[in-house]
Amino acid sequence: MLFLLLSLLLSLLPLTLLLKRLSTTPPLAAVPSTAPIIGNLHQLGLLAHHSLHSLSLKHGPLMLLRFGSKPVLVVSSAAAAREIMKTQELVFSNRPRSTIVSKLLYGSRDVGFSPYGEYWRQIRSLCVVHLLSNKRVLSFRAVREEETTLMIDKIKQSYSSSPSLAVNLTELFKSLTNDVVCRVASGRKYGEEGRFKKLLGEFVDYLGYFDVGDYIPWLCEVREIAEAKRAITEDKLEKMPYLKAVIKETLRLHPPGPLLIPRESMRDTQVMGYDIAARTQVVTNAWTIGRDPTLWARPDEFWPERFMDSLVDFRGHDFEFIPFGAGRRGCPGIQFAMSVDELALANLVGHFDFSLPVGEELDMSEAPGLTVRKRTALLAVVTPW
Repeated sequence: MLFLLLSLLLSLLPLTLLLKRLSTTPPLAAVPSTAPIIGNLHQLGLLAHHSLHSLSLKHGPLMLLRFGSKPVLVVSSAAAAREIMKTQELVFSNRPRSTIVSKLLYGSRDVGFSPYGEYWRQIRSLCVVHLLSNKRVLSFRAVREEETTLMIDKIKQSYSSSPSLAVNLTELFKSLTNDVVCRVASGRKYGEEGRFKKLLGEFVDYLGYFDVGDYIPWLCEVREIAEAKRAITEDKLEKMPYLKAVIKETLRLHPPGPLLIPRESMRDTQVMGYDIAARTQVVTNAWTIGRDPTLWARPDEFWPERFMDSLVDFRGHDFEFIPFGAGRRGCPGIQFAMSVDELALANLVGHFDFSLPVGEELDMSEAPGLTVRKRTALLAVVTPW
């Protein structure tokens, strides 16, 4: 009996040692159940940021999903985003390879999607110095003011000819954005020649990888600007803190890119105690972080006043508010984008009252796409103020 008992204990010793070693191994992030072949793709709806938000409420702020055979780490908290974009920024500075992106963006040679390395550093430096530095952005002031004045004139002409006719503000915003981008990049307006429409695709990614006109429509219910009988110039914008608060609150609730451009880990690492393998894609849900009730009071309410006495900004230093990303792979075109938005919004609400067409309600539902935008165009009846 003693011999048998000793033999049993010796046979269990390797298993005991193995279990002890496994107990000290860092766990994987939460892994929702997957389907064969497709992994978690079936759990993504048309609006992926909503689907991933729902999953994060169940599984936590770090989830390891499978998109097909590819591991994807989904980040849904400010603390985890800080770990990815600041603490371990160098580890997560690469972009995953994508056949679609490669075909659309010249072999992923653009500043947004090119792999991390010397080529990316050079083109980003060229982009920032020659197009998006504060000095260069200021030098384009005349272009922004001229194009904004033309937009206001179009609205006035529309009112003069048909006072009760609703104006498609979404199309006007798109035209404004395209004309500013093309004039800055090529010296020609967007609609002057067909080839400049193609050129737009080559330059839009320098402005943050989405059309800044996408989120101006959310702002037009706000009215806080005076001097309606004259054009509002950029030198007056610094005196409009509420205008800036409105833009911040809009970006918090409706970031145009709710899922930031994916990153990829360049080596094995740990994030908040979890093992993350090399070449894992990382998707950050900025939409979820911007509505986190542990970070924001009244998180689902449009309340611009929250920013009036707050130092929180969208330039990548405050990880509870990262509509443009952060770190070395953050958007280099923030200043350019904001200069267009602030000037356009100030002049719109400074010149006009807006109302919805009779019998219609404001549709705030979202449409899927490369960027998230309103499902329906913003139509409004305008009245000179």
